[in-house]
Amino acid sequence: MKGFKLFFLNVDYKLGLIFLVILLCVSHYAKAQGFKENLNLGVIGATNVGSLISSNDRRMNVRATYMIGFLAEYEYKEKLHFQSGLLYSRQGQNDRGRRGNERYRDLLSLDYIGLPLMLKYNLFDRLWAETGLQPSYLLIAEVDQVQQSESFVQSVKRNYKDWDVLYNIGVSYKSDWGFFIGLRYSIGLTNILENPIGDLNSQRHSIYQFNFGYTF
Repeated sequence: MKGFKLFFLNVDYKLGLIFLVILLCVSHYAKAQGFKENLNLGVIGATNVGSLISSNDRRMNVRATYMIGFLAEYEYKEKLHFQSGLLYSRQGQNDRGRRGNERYRDLLSLDYIGLPLMLKYNLFDRLWAETGLQPSYLLIAEVDQVQQSESFVQSVKRNYKDWDVLYNIGVSYKSDWGFFIGLRYSIGLTNILENPIGDLNSQRHSIYQFNFGYTF
């Protein structure tokens, strides 16, 4: 079965799990080196529900994926914090429909490593508002195409720019034990296309995210 080729895990999810284990080890090591008490380290995971905003206004089906990563939060003032980290985020879109009498599906996978630069403000109690930029580097760009009973995957990385910048805005709730949940919306500020594709001149990310994590 597709997605269960090795150790019963899809290769993409295996990479994600390895990435998370590495980040956990780094976080524990950094905390043990005697950082100041106003610096908190942690891990974060999320469900991404996103698509691409295209210049030709063509509507695409959203793609549900995931994000995992490491974060560091610095308490600048009691109500004002700065948060950064390193995130592995799966993005893209799902295009499906008909070409003539045949059904098709084109699943575009865009995987990024992102560096969020976020300001967080405590609205009241444990509720925080957050906003900031997220420069991201493109690791993988692939299209998984299915038409009738045939399926194949091809790299399209040459069609996309190496760098993107997202603007993030959201809210989060953090407990006294360090656990947190949040909602975030990310909109791309740059055209991610390297060159026009047919009548398509530009594309930007649009992502809704439900995140959760732990700081220590």
